[in-house]
Amino acid sequence: MGFNQGMKQETKVGKKLSGGLAVLLLIVLLHSCTPAGHSSENQETLSVITKTATAFTAATGIPLETVSVQETAAGVTTRSACSEHEGTLGTYYYDSAVLSEVLEVRVYLPPCYQESAIQYPSIYFFHGSPPNSADWVLLGAVDQMNAGIESGEYPPAILVFPLQPDSIFIWSDGGPESYEEEFFLGLVPFIEAHFRVLSQGSARAIAGISRGGVWALEISMMHPDDFSAVAALSPALQYNDPRPEYDPFNILQSMERSPERMLLQAGDQDWARDETEDLAYALEQAGKSAILSIVPGSHEAPLWSGSMGQVLAYLLQDWEQLY
Repeated sequence: MGFNQGMKQETKVGKKLSGGLAVLLLIVLLHSCTPAGHSSENQETLSVITKTATAFTAATGIPLETVSVQETAAGVTTRSACSEHEGTLGTYYYDSAVLSEVLEVRVYLPPCYQESAIQYPSIYFFHGSPPNSADWVLLGAVDQMNAGIESGEYPPAILVFPLQPDSIFIWSDGGPESYEEEFFLGLVPFIEAHFRVLSQGSARAIAGISRGGVWALEISMMHPDDFSAVAALSPALQYNDPRPEYDPFNILQSMERSPERMLLQAGDQDWARDETEDLAYALEQAGKSAILSIVPGSHEAPLWSGSMGQVLAYLLQDWEQLY
């Protein structure tokens, strides 16, 4: 199934333009640009733009740090010039690499995605059980991301919320014919083929809740170079019964290195707390670093939604340097 046919819906939230002379000048600059690829013409245009920007600042006292001269000259909206306050959440479908079916994935695109040529880092979010690709959205991940980008606390990123079918989510543990294979051969190639995401591991993070937290651990620990960070919220290690080679407690004994940054979180009244603490201790004993966070609450939505801001901040850490 093609990408266009696979798109179910895409809702634009809050596309507002800021007013005033800065926007007026931006429009003038855009109209004065020559097409990319004509270097001599572009250099002349850049000179005109630079002089115009300098004159505007001198006359008004308004700095034009919100306009990137080089990218504007190529006709591209930049991060700093973005006037949208919220991103876009859409539902898409792709052909499974493991199953003979089409799988659903929700994708959040940051503000001004359509008007820019920027490549973004990405975070993959695994739901709990029963499967629901909207879990993280309902917990506030998109709202928190919009607020963080708006305030400047977070760098923009693409958020991916896949639906993980029970047959390879609950009833598999890793390796061939599992969700691990689906992730790398189905989901990631689809996202990287249809959205402007950076493909290096330093620009990709992964997170999961409960059963999804176990998958986030298994996948990131088996492939540490493919992720800059992992967050496992209340991972259901207590009910995990994998083959030994796919058990996070065994993986850590044989892996040469762990993901660069690992966050293990559980509630103080959470049934997942004991095993989460045990894994943190085992990682420490094996010489691997991880942050253990015990927060108030039980194995329920308020626990995870209440810490959404801190979790996103942890996953997005250091990504500002990618731009």
